[in-house]
Amino acid sequence: MANERHIAAPELPESAAPRIRLAPGGFALTNEDNLRLTSFNALAGVQLTLTYRFLQPNGSIIVASEVHTPASDRSATRSRYVLGAGILLNLTVIVSTGSPILGQTFCRIEVIRGLTATALLVGTLVADNVTAVQALGWPGGTIRSSLDGPGYPRLIIDTQPAAGADVVKLVPVGARWAMLAFTSTLTTGIGVANRRAHFSFDQTPTAYALLPMARVQIASASVDYFWAAGCPSDVAYSNTAELQSMLVGPNLLAGTSFGTLTANLQAADQWTGVRYFVHEWLEGS
Repeated sequence: MANERHIAAPELPESAAPRIRLAPGGFALTNEDNLRLTSFNALAGVQLTLTYRFLQPNGSIIVASEVHTPASDRSATRSRYVLGAGILLNLTVIVSTGSPILGQTFCRIEVIRGLTATALLVGTLVADNVTAVQALGWPGGTIRSSLDGPGYPRLIIDTQPAAGADVVKLVPVGARWAMLAFTSTLTTGIGVANRRAHFSFDQTPTAYALLPMARVQIASASVDYFWAAGCPSDVAYSNTAELQSMLVGPNLLAGTSFGTLTANLQAADQWTGVRYFVHEWLEGS
């Protein structure tokens, strides 16, 4: 390994402030040290630009920019940049393409020794959300978890199940959700039976919460069902709409199943208009 040495902060000129040193700044790098940018993103079409200032051993300062394109499926995307020996003075990360809002794009910038997947982590410089109007910067930036904050609010309009089947959805890989509201419409066929709709949370293999509607639905009818955080429990809103309070509190991990569970569901019954509102966090920490 190359020899490493500490570079002390210089003193200010005596005429300005005798014996006062500048605050330490910069990150001394050897030829074995490199930058790694890791992103987690849930929006298509996002592109990031990393710009940094670097002090070379000969005293010259270079300014360089690198483009980083995150995946849009919340998976980790990593870029590694070779800087060489010198001192990293500062860096910024901006959104150069796309318009993510808070919680959709998370970045972490680290100094690593080596370039492989098993490179040694030397230091974390900054880790935070980046948006179309909020850049990341070091020094002066924060190191936080991707799970900090209120989460990104998402309204999802989803596909309907086949006739005779309940709505069953999964929290996607790389996400953590807090369910705020769910709505869907059940249209029953002519089969004579009283159906009762429930909303179910299922952490495989066991359902741990069932939120039933009080009224049953007869054959040849169409009813809009709403489960929502903060609404009163068990409300017959009208002849064609039912409200029920949503379970509030647990954050749903990736792979958690949720949806409808309908007692006496018949082969010709159809759930349609599946929509739900969640707060989403990226599992990037």
